[in-house]
Amino acid sequence: MRPIKATVMAGIAATAMAGSALMLAGPASAAEQSTPGTISAAADNYTVACNTPGDTANFSWNTGTVHTTVYFNNHCGHSVNVTLEVTDLEGPHKHCLPTDAGEKGKKKYQTGASGSITHVSRGC
Repeated sequence: MRPIKATVMAGIAATAMAGSALMLAGPASAAEQSTPGTISAAADNYTVACNTPGDTANFSWNTGTVHTTVYFNNHCGHSVNVTLEVTDLEGPHKHCLPTDAGEKGKKKYQTGASGSITHVSRGC
C-alpha cells in the first residue's frame, strides 16, 4: 500500500501535467490571443478598434442549446461590420453583422445543438 502523501503528490503531478498539455494546445501568448479575427475555443468576445483612437466596437455572445445570441455595442462614430463564422454539423457558415455608429443591440443565429462561433473578423 502506498502512503497517502505519495498518492496525493502523484495526483497533483498528474493534474499539473494535464494542465500543461491543455495550455500547449491553446494560443502560445497573450498577443496571439488578441490577434484580430482569431478567437480561441473558450473566447466569447471580440473587440474592434475604431478609426478614432480610444473608442471600440464590442461583440460578445452566449451559446444556447440551438441558438447563439450575439450582443454588440458600437462606440465608434462610424459603422462597423464583422463576419461571424458559425460551425455546426453541416460545416462553417459565414454571417455579416453590420452595426451603425453608436448602435447597441443583439442578434440571434441558429447554431444547432453542436454549433458555435468559431471565427470572427472585421469587415464583411
